[in-house]
Amino acid sequence: MSSRTFRDKIKKQDDDDLTKGKLPKDFEQAIPVTLIEALGLMAKRVQDEKTISAPGMKMDNTVVSGFQSYIVAQQERFGGEVFGSVHDKKRAIRAAYEEYVNEVEMNQLLNLRPRDVEEAKVLVTSLERLESEDEQTALAEVIAIVNREAMAQPGE
Repeated sequence: MSSRTFRDKIKKQDDDDLTKGKLPKDFEQAIPVTLIEALGLMAKRVQDEKTISAPGMKMDNTVVSGFQSYIVAQQERFGGEVFGSVHDKKRAIRAAYEEYVNEVEMNQLLNLRPRDVEEAKVLVTSLERLESEDEQTALAEVIAIVNREAMAQPGE
């Protein structure tokens, strides 16, 4: 490998470093979603495929059913409520903690549901940057929101 190729490879790795909150250029306009949101998008696409009979939209049924099976397994693992009120949880995290966690990290935490700060940092390595006591406290509060059962609706 030439030194130029090596330099270009290292530069690309630096540009795409998720641990620093940098996404690859292909993903700059992407919107991060949780697993349950992805399942909803897949279900909508399957429904659209049936409704408008668009062959170009055909999804592989084994992929869809495999993803659905995965969601069911996660529901069993977490006692029935996996991703209850995801949008409410996202709203709560954004409102109070957006300076600490970005959209990608928030979705990773909502999908992985770590039990504590240490586990969160192992699962989402970009969170290692949060070192101060205030940052540690904020991350612990984010994890508490992530692991909260379905959030109560206003008026309940």
